[in-house]
Amino acid sequence: MNEFNLGDRPPFYFGPQDLKDFYKSRILGQIRGNMVSEAIDKTSVPSSLTETSLDPSLRDFQGQMHPSMMGGEYLPQHLINEIELCRVVLNSTTMDVTSLRVRKQKRRYVYRIVDEYSNKFTLTKKTSTKPLSMKEVIQILDTSKEVLYDSGEEIEYVGLIKPVIEYMKQDGCGKEESIEFVIVESTFYPELFAYYEQQKEIWFEEA
Repeated sequence: MNEFNLGDRPPFYFGPQDLKDFYKSRILGQIRGNMVSEAIDKTSVPSSLTETSLDPSLRDFQGQMHPSMMGGEYLPQHLINEIELCRVVLNSTTMDVTSLRVRKQKRRYVYRIVDEYSNKFTLTKKTSTKPLSMKEVIQILDTSKEVLYDSGEEIEYVGLIKPVIEYMKQDGCGKEESIEFVIVESTFYPELFAYYEQQKEIWFEEA
């Protein structure tokens, strides 16, 4: 079992970033964000691809190439002074993305979770005066609850990752397939990916 520094917190959210992290925390599309961050310091990237969101016609064209290229592209636009802290990505046909975001509001940081289907999420921690520790980010991801946009019904399951693992196992999927179906990424919390890779194995065995 790996040990993680759960008390680790970034010194700031809104400050200097290298180009890879800058674009990864601002580009909505999952595949597009990965492509831009990998290429940005090696070659010239068309400005249309580095925008937070794609022009609708280009977005539709991407989707026609493969549905997974739409992943993240239908997330809501960032609010003013808002960036992404981390995202939960499903390896589904359309590569659905759920995003934890932070915005600066006077002297506080304000957090919200958004997805590509206009659902709402209740967070156990909504604001802070300093950047969150890794432990606090995990708490938000593992205790948030989803409220359906159309009916206002609150889903009974809790958290963004564990219920996916449990569903996959109950649906007859194997361990490897279940674990690979959902990943967690963050430019601000580099250990978050490895933490959840380990935690997913634990949850699968417990399910």
